[in-house]
Amino acid sequence: MTAHISYKELILLINEIKQKNSIFYTNYYYNEEYFNNMKEINLIKFNNTMILLYDKQAFKYIYFWSNSLCELADALKDVKKDNIVPLIVEVLYKGNNKLEKYLLDINFKYYGGIQRLQKKINHNDMLLESKCSISYAVKVDIEGILSLHAKIFNKYIDRELTYKELLELINNGNVLLCKINGCIAGCLIYNKRGKFYHLHYWFANKDMEGNIKGVGKALLYKLYKIAGSGNFIEVWSRKDNQIVTEIYKRYGFKEDGLNSDVFVYSQDEALIAPLIPLN
Repeated sequence: MTAHISYKELILLINEIKQKNSIFYTNYYYNEEYFNNMKEINLIKFNNTMILLYDKQAFKYIYFWSNSLCELADALKDVKKDNIVPLIVEVLYKGNNKLEKYLLDINFKYYGGIQRLQKKINHNDMLLESKCSISYAVKVDIEGILSLHAKIFNKYIDRELTYKELLELINNGNVLLCKINGCIAGCLIYNKRGKFYHLHYWFANKDMEGNIKGVGKALLYKLYKIAGSGNFIEVWSRKDNQIVTEIYKRYGFKEDGLNSDVFVYSQDEALIAPLIPLN
């Protein structure tokens, strides 16, 4: 069954499948506004499987939730056969990824992925200090933050940061800045879910003149104090950038086994050749 769907209907269907202990699924983290701005959203629904397709630039993105690998495999075959434009699918899993081998067998190509790391804040973290001054971002900082973010953004893996979303985060006090001589030297963006503080973005302005050493550390130490002892900070780190992952580990973050891998497919492999391999 293929149909157009509203955001509220989508969330209801996702929750329905999740209640059946879905074991094969992609993450879906877009808010209602972002969902409503998507083009050509279509839903393919089977007994125990749901696939969401939407157009973005010259690609189609695939999200899915399923309790049956066989049913999901058949559904993905149909999607692959019926779409001429390149397809991108993100697989979220913990432990053995049974779906990865299947995707490779039907000619999807591995592009890259991210892994989740977590850290529990302790009393010693609360005592750490830095010489850099940290402040909360305000509306006039938005263009500067978006400009920095655009330099590190990977459109096939990373979460797009919109003006309106960033403004809301700023208004909620979830954007930290380190400024040197009035210029943004570093930025940290987070949100809170219960005892978990999700670190969305953490980056320094590498093009800035002068010494920015210690900027990233100062931002992270500030987040420690905001989160408080006993709470957790979680972050997703790109697998193609082991330097960043090792930095997280030096600060006490540990992989928890949850991974997200991106695969691409096109009937014309020349369209996706520049993406293979990422690392």
